[in-house]
Amino acid sequence: MANIFSNAANYTDRYGKIEACVETENDTKKLIIANTCKPLTYDELNHLFVPFNNLNNKSHNSNGLGLYIVKQLLIILHMRYEFAPTEVGDGMKFIIYL
Repeated sequence: MANIFSNAANYTDRYGKIEACVETENDTKKLIIANTCKPLTYDELNHLFVPFNNLNNKSHNSNGLGLYIVKQLLIILHMRYEFAPTEVGDGMKFIIYL
């Protein structure tokens, strides 16, 4: 969980915002962490959870290992998740279905 919040903080635009909330929809609870940033492309999203995929990303010194571990833990716990652009296109959101 710390990695998701850390990524939100590291990748939020200057003067941007991070929002965390729990929503309930049709008896399903969702933890949502959203931040303002340039939304990732479809291609970037397809490679995001692969370890060591970001070695050329010098802006945040990311190696991709954190999100890979998050993904593996969520799979072990049988928890659904999504990582996608926000509906208004001003950032990204990570959703974990509780």
